Amino acid sequence: GRTIALERDQTDVDRHGRRLRYVYIDVAFINEEMVREGLARAAIIRPDMRYSAKILSAESSARAGDIGLWAE
Repeated sequence: GRTIALERDQTDVDRHGRRLRYVYIDVAFINEEMVREGLARAAIIRPDMRYSAKILSAESSARAGDIGLWAE
């Protein structure tokens, strides 16, 4: 009963053949949430910069809060 959407930036696949997408469940931006919860690191690779500020800010918050990957 939920809506899942995938959004492409500039690059379709990476050098390993993986599809690069931003993921939304309903209105939640999953890429950002995973980084904010310390479950993933920000990986910003040009030219795919559409949400770089949001994702880097989420990582900064996780680091500052010692959350997930950044916990001691």
